[in-house]
Amino acid sequence: MERNVVDDDRPRTIATQFELVASKLMEAWITLGHVQVSSGDLRMAVDFLRQVGWRVEETTDLMVKLRGADGRTREMTREAAMLFAVRCLAGREQQP
Repeated sequence: MERNVVDDDRPRTIATQFELVASKLMEAWITLGHVQVSSGDLRMAVDFLRQVGWRVEETTDLMVKLRGADGRTREMTREAAMLFAVRCLAGREQQP
């Protein structure tokens, strides 16, 4: 029996805009030499993080608070939250 490998290795479904633009954002950061986060970029990352199970709250001084389903809380800058979202997308951060 012949086996179709393409059916077995289908890519996962893209559910958020962040998943589509993450590589372009990272290319821009490399070109700039630092992570630069616009409010629109952060909004896309927040939507993605919420979809994978994190509660996200913007706090004072442009900080972001992430809370996992297990109650874990992390407070970080907008730039760190963006990098955290990239790490979640790449499977490098454990989901809550």
